[in-house]
This record gives sequence, structure tokens and C-alpha cells, in this order.
Amino acid sequence: MHEFRQVDIVLWSRYSLAVTIQMDRTVPFVDAVYRVMEDNAPLQAAVDALVQAEYDCGIMLLGSPMDLDDDEWRQRLQASSSNSQLRARLVSAVPPPRGQDGTYGRFYGEGGSVWKYLDSTHLVLNGEDMCNHVRGFIFDADNFLADTGSWRFWGSVVADWVASRWKDVPWEPGTSLTYMAFYMPHRIDSYVHRYQDWCRVAVQATILKNRQLLEREGLGHLI
Repeated sequence: MHEFRQVDIVLWSRYSLAVTIQMDRTVPFVDAVYRVMEDNAPLQAAVDALVQAEYDCGIMLLGSPMDLDDDEWRQRLQASSSNSQLRARLVSAVPPPRGQDGTYGRFYGEGGSVWKYLDSTHLVLNGEDMCNHVRGFIFDADNFLADTGSWRFWGSVVADWVASRWKDVPWEPGTSLTYMAFYMPHRIDSYVHRYQDWCRVAVQATILKNRQLLEREGLGHLI
């Protein structure tokens, strides 16, 4: 369980959070990112920690090049002549099953693959940073594949996860944990400790991890 100190409390509005979140350094990927931020480790340390976290949870975030939308990126991967296992899995991947409400809530919500990925990595990024720098597919061990969604959608996923997992955070009465809290940088900057540095290194590690994966799989020419 993430621990918070009283001194971390800061003022904020009722539409956002009332604390400065100190990321949980007992999570190996988080600790590796902070060691890079502190100039105590190379970026590859964060990449290796992310690879291990994805291996442990059986779920991968496969980012898309920024000049392609998600459908174009998947089509390019599938059309490749590479015999890689990754390409074979992508060709056979299917959307996750819909719940009774007709949505993919079971995939993105509690107990689903996206929350398991966040449990393993704590890759807390706002919607804009996820969609503009990392966006792509969440790909799980059951061969279900779905994209990371819009700014608003990703913000709502992270907000729900934070509300469930960080229950000991001393929220200000009336705090609203909606997508607005994890939507755009001007909000998250105010309450995630050193967010810009955290985001920069976490994004760089994710992009490098994807590039190295594609190169290992003989798909580097697609980047």
C-alpha cells in the first residue's frame, strides 16, 4: 500500500486532488525512473525494469509511431513479412469481450488487464501525455488487444485506478476523482511529485522499450 505523509498535502480545487503524490519507489519501474531522474542510473535501467514488469503481469503496452493512428500501425505490423512471434500474435489478436453493458469495462477496469498493468508498472501519465507520446495498444496474455483511448478516456482509467489503489491518500473532503484529475498537464503537474521529470523519463523508457522489442522481433524497419 502506498504511504503518504501529512507534509505532502497541498491546496487544490475540488475538481482535482489535494495532495502531492510521491510515487511508490517500492515498485521497481518507479524506482528505476527516479534513479534515472537523479542521475544515478542510465535510461536502460528503467527500460529493463519496464520489460520485467510487463513480463511479470503478462501484459504489454505496444506504442504506436506518432505519424500513424492505431489502426494504421496495427495494419503495418500485420502486413510485415516478418516471422516474429509478436507479429503472429498481433495478427491473431482480438478485441476483449464486452460486458453486459456493452463496453470493455472488464478489460480497462478493476481486475482487468489495464489495471493489472498499472499495478505492475504504476505508469501514471495524464491523458494528453499518454495519447501524444506513448499511445498504442494494451496487449495481454489472452491475446486480447485494445487501444489506450482518448485523453479523456485514459484520464478516467487512471483516476479510477488511483481511487481504488491509493485509498490511504489524505484526500480533501469533496475531492472529485474523475478524468479531469488526470486529463491534462496543468492539473497533474500540481500534485504528482516532479511530474514533468517523471513523465519525461517514463515516456523515454517506454519508447525505447518498444523500439528494442521491435528490433529484436525483426520489425525495427517499421518504426
